[in-house]
Amino acid sequence: MAKVKVKGLGRLSKSLGKDAAKKVSRAIYKQRATIEGEIVATIFDGKSPVKGKSFVKYSDSYSKIKGKKRPVDMFLSGKMLKSIKTRITKNFGIRIFFTSPIAVFHDILGAGKSKVIRRLLPDPAKGETFKPNILKAIRDAAKKAF
Repeated sequence: MAKVKVKGLGRLSKSLGKDAAKKVSRAIYKQRATIEGEIVATIFDGKSPVKGKSFVKYSDSYSKIKGKKRPVDMFLSGKMLKSIKTRITKNFGIRIFFTSPIAVFHDILGAGKSKVIRRLLPDPAKGETFKPNILKAIRDAAKKAF
């Protein structure tokens, strides 16, 4: 399962208290459709939602099935993109992930014979973040808490 945690909410609970962190995480959770939609729209436009990353073009063999090499929209049946979920964690953080096992191949393990990695979600451990349009959607959702 490809996943990313929206960090900083744990620090918020320490500085402002658990009630404020809970309020922010619930506000973001209520706007999850907007945030998830922004992530999926970015992917569907052929762009990785991860800042500084782009999708590798489709292989020659797969492009025959798809009918194109670019844009890489990660859409075949739609099941993977529809599997995006958002949850509130124990410490009032937000976790965004795909439930489809196909996402793991694209995002982490590498898809196809060439094991091509196409980043669907940022890995905070590697210093990756979302692109500005997605961060803005998350910030806008958090602002609704106040």
